[in-house]
Amino acid sequence: MNTLSLQDLRILVVDDDRDSREMMIVALESEGAEVVAAESVESAFTALSNWQPDLLISDIRMPDADGYSFLQLLRSQSLMMPAIAVTAFAHEEDRQEALAAGYQCHLSKPIDLELLYRTIADLIR
Repeated sequence: MNTLSLQDLRILVVDDDRDSREMMIVALESEGAEVVAAESVESAFTALSNWQPDLLISDIRMPDADGYSFLQLLRSQSLMMPAIAVTAFAHEEDRQEALAAGYQCHLSKPIDLELLYRTIADLIR
């Protein structure tokens, strides 16, 4: 059980992999977060049209558009919520690329939930 409450935190999860998305939804909602999940950048923008998250958790490699271009589009529209890149690409150069693209953190899959919870808590403080 996580001791850091995510109560009432609004989190947008964007991941084309259904299992990863479902795991994130269950894990984050079990800690009190309000989660909206999207399977693509397009569906994420649809969600953002009427809902403002406190935090973004996004996969990087997706078929329609990657997480880097997605974050650039968000920033160009002045959407400045903290963002965590979640990806199977776990090398140091992948981390550097994610941070350079504007993500505050880079976490590799499979996700360590305690690390995810701590990372979120650090970002929203």
